[in-house]
Amino acid sequence: IYELSHLFYRYEEELVSDPKDLGLYHSYESIQSAIEYFRTQPGFSENQDAFSVRKRNVIGTVVDNTVYEVIVYFHSEDYAFEYDIELGLYGDEATAKSKLIEYCRDNTALLAVQNLVIEKIINKCIIDRKCWPEGFTIETIA
Repeated sequence: IYELSHLFYRYEEELVSDPKDLGLYHSYESIQSAIEYFRTQPGFSENQDAFSVRKRNVIGTVVDNTVYEVIVYFHSEDYAFEYDIELGLYGDEATAKSKLIEYCRDNTALLAVQNLVIEKIINKCIIDRKCWPEGFTIETIA
């Protein structure tokens, strides 16, 4: 699976970090088609050299063109501190949930830090769909 992102925009002469995830794709050819599409869109058309492509492995079998991305996102209330941990792409939701539960079990002290917001995220991702997600599916672990 290939992941497409757009990393920055320009403000005057400065590069400003503003990463956007633009979807997952089956092949290099399909990701090139997505880049050509996004290059015609506002914001992206002015910053055509900011696209990033990376190959990602899926654990398990992809079913119905869907994978589940697991992320634990740490941040302060004011977002002055941010850090995310990618736990992987999984072929089924049950395995994704299991990996998130396992991470939480193995990191109880970290998850109990005061003044730190911890978001446990499982994103359902449709492959070969151009997207620019504005939100997340947040999994609550008891």
